[in-house]
Amino acid sequence: MKTTKKITVTVILVIIIALLGTGCFLFPPKIPKEKMIDVELTYEVIMVDGKAIFEITTNLPDDARLWMRLSGNDDGFEQDETILINGGKGRTGEFSNDGAPLNPGKYTVNIILSTAENQSEKFQLAAGKEYEYLTGDLVHNDGGGKSIFIAEGWVLE
Repeated sequence: MKTTKKITVTVILVIIIALLGTGCFLFPPKIPKEKMIDVELTYEVIMVDGKAIFEITTNLPDDARLWMRLSGNDDGFEQDETILINGGKGRTGEFSNDGAPLNPGKYTVNIILSTAENQSEKFQLAAGKEYEYLTGDLVHNDGGGKSIFIAEGWVLE
């Protein structure tokens, strides 16, 4: 009977040690405060010959890839651009009506941080593989992971 108890206790100890080794009982590591990024992002619209160029200023790490869509004006206008951030700055190409000036009216500006798999390794190291280092009012977690999403109105007069 004593041998059975020894074997049972030994087996239980081996299982506990194995589970501890895999991290099953450990809490997620606490992220050092200095790694956290309270995300800020602003843009300025520069008009050149009736075409809009958006200059982005942000504290996102270098190599951040943003996706931007300008849409609206009741004429079905919609154009997408990808923005690469370096040194806290990024810039779109020209938003135009097939090369012609944009029509005056109301537009919607959408800016989204591309998904982690579309980001460089350098950016993922700074922001976290699942953007766990990103925080602030612009960072949203919809249950599918963190993202940055901005939707604002813009009027071209």
